[in-house]
Amino acid sequence: MNVTERALFKSGGSLGPKIVKTLDYPPADQTYIEFKEKLRRKFNYTLSLRFITKLGKGDKQRGFFLTGTHRRRCAVSRFWLTHARSAFPCLDEPHLRATFKLTIVRDRFHVSLTNMPIVATEEAGFYLGHRLLQDEFAQSPPISPHMISLAVCRLQRRAAPLNTSDVNPESEDVPTEISLYSDQETILNESGPLLEWVQRTIQLFSYELNTSYPLPKFDIVVVDGSNPYSEGWGLIILDPVTLTDTKIIAKLIAQQWFGGLVSPRWWSSQWLMEALTSVLSEKATPLSDATAEREEDALLLDHVLPALRLDSSYSVRAVANPRLERADIETTAEELSLHKGAAIVSMAIEAAGEAAGRAALARLLRDHRFSSTDARDLWRSLQRNGTDETPAHAWDGWCDKAGYPLLSARISGPDVIIRQERFVMSAEPPDPEPVMMNSLLTMDLRADLDELFYEPENYTEIIEEDINATTTTPQPTTTTKRTTIKTTKAPPLPKWVIPVTFSVARLSNEHHWAPWRVVLTHLSWWKELLRLSASAPHLNRLLSQLHPDVQVYTQQQIEAAGLTEDQLWLSGALLMAGVEWENENITNQALDLFDAWFERNETIPEIYQEAALVAGVRSRGAVAWHRVWRELLSQTSHSIRAAKLLPALAAPDDDWLFYRPRDIQNSKLSVVVFGTRWRGAAGVWRVVSRAGALPPGALQAAARCLHHPTDYWRFKELFGEERGAAAALDTIALNSAWVPRADSDLLRYFKAVRTL
Repeated sequence: MNVTERALFKSGGSLGPKIVKTLDYPPADQTYIEFKEKLRRKFNYTLSLRFITKLGKGDKQRGFFLTGTHRRRCAVSRFWLTHARSAFPCLDEPHLRATFKLTIVRDRFHVSLTNMPIVATEEAGFYLGHRLLQDEFAQSPPISPHMISLAVCRLQRRAAPLNTSDVNPESEDVPTEISLYSDQETILNESGPLLEWVQRTIQLFSYELNTSYPLPKFDIVVVDGSNPYSEGWGLIILDPVTLTDTKIIAKLIAQQWFGGLVSPRWWSSQWLMEALTSVLSEKATPLSDATAEREEDALLLDHVLPALRLDSSYSVRAVANPRLERADIETTAEELSLHKGAAIVSMAIEAAGEAAGRAALARLLRDHRFSSTDARDLWRSLQRNGTDETPAHAWDGWCDKAGYPLLSARISGPDVIIRQERFVMSAEPPDPEPVMMNSLLTMDLRADLDELFYEPENYTEIIEEDINATTTTPQPTTTTKRTTIKTTKAPPLPKWVIPVTFSVARLSNEHHWAPWRVVLTHLSWWKELLRLSASAPHLNRLLSQLHPDVQVYTQQQIEAAGLTEDQLWLSGALLMAGVEWENENITNQALDLFDAWFERNETIPEIYQEAALVAGVRSRGAVAWHRVWRELLSQTSHSIRAAKLLPALAAPDDDWLFYRPRDIQNSKLSVVVFGTRWRGAAGVWRVVSRAGALPPGALQAAARCLHHPTDYWRFKELFGEERGAAAALDTIALNSAWVPRADSDLLRYFKAVRTL
């Protein structure tokens, strides 16, 4: 942004103090203005700025930028969190709310949208150019700059029918207009169920918060090539692949209250907005009966368990950090704030009681309407409305300190001694490789060697000999085994190492989805980490035989609403785990569903789509992969979500097919996450070493299956300065300490089972 003219006016319109000095700092989009005279207190001034902003297609896709294809080019915005200043001059802080009155000049074939509705459209005039129209929008209520949203594109509109039956005739509230805009006819024609769901969700949140939706409209713009989603108050922007992800859309709807109606007092309180929107979005109903997964313990599995995993490292920060640099502001909206914040807020609401929690949230919105707030306001509201006598400041310890406490108790005579300390699950960095090894191998050569030699089939002979060995005599070196140079220094003991134990007898009798979800997650992680270990063949054999029989339901049975959420979730999750663990019978069940879709175009029930597509690509090869690829790119049908297609695209045996999805916008995280299931560290390195900058989520996903000392130092060399790299490196170090011990424990277990 380039500010070309500056002037200060008094309240009467006369010229104010003269500007004597200006200074621009383009890297931070900041400008400094110094006046000849001091400004008088309690006196109104108007600062007039004329500026020029170049509308370009940037890689970061922040601010106001161009996106889409050459034939369908759109101008959209994403000002989250500190990028509004790159589009227009503003005080870009969350608590400095202001009213905005916008005017957009556009081509007559385009549609322009902002947070507020259009009040007038007229010819732009001779000086601005022929065939241009000028849209004038209503003045907004006080709003934080990062919640402003803009879109200019050739779009068509579909609107949800206004539901006037729920509106009180004596009330001044006007029914909210809910609309979806897109340039693709297929999306528009299939938008009816989504618009009805958005309407129900807004009504539900209004009821839960006892606060009506604050704006006259809510628009959804769907354009290609943009971010997966862009936040905004009254206007959100989605990529087509995100259109069916109702969890994200529910969170963006919740931001209309927590983020739009009230904003954080400063960026250190942004975690509270993330937490409140996460807790509120969990209350949203599913889009269809086939996707019903919500349960009382959904919050525990979706937020509490991820928070415990993220918060058990020395490298994490507190969710409420009062000292933030501008470069750290983006971290306030990351996974730790999302999951741990939701866990803290839900714990506080549960302690106060459900009714008191709803009343406290309503009071928070009422007392700070069009203003800013922080966590202490919420604690005071909970204390005022609840029956719990816990002081308001008691919850600050969870927010101001990193980690979570571990309580231990022991009996000492007649006394019980209770001790509290911070739980940390981490390990020291592994020993680096010798200098000569690092000097001789370049990054690309090392990646090629990993891909060539680090495959399970190259280790089969060695693994079988190792498990059957009765002595400690080292195995002879083969040409397919990588030579390692051992150092004389003993590896440091980890702070915490979780031993490997098995208790699988009760699984066959377990019918609740929550324990199965935890079990499936951890066993799949073990399979990825131990992929090249001596115990891998025996672990794989155990997993392939562990599965109970899977009951696959037809679409008619699912729509009949006679099945519980536990039955639906377990059926879909166990089918996917059976395919991943290469259970032959279960894989054949998934292949039957895939063949019916591939050959006869029959619909796959949503709970089975991922398993069926992965099984088809793994078994049917390139033909099946190309069919899934066309389904993702064509957007001719939304019966299969992109989240179900991407795992299948990352599952083929063919290298060329595996690396091709990297060309898809915003697919780096998906390729890394799903590629680890079938290719382990070698596949991850091929993706991340050439991917450039990666988001923290992708770094953490890549680190989950890395465990060699070489992986740690190579990862640090490539991404050591990136955001989220410290937590990823902690994960690799922990894996490096855990894998040898887990491998040894599993070998003893399988040997003991075999001798019984």
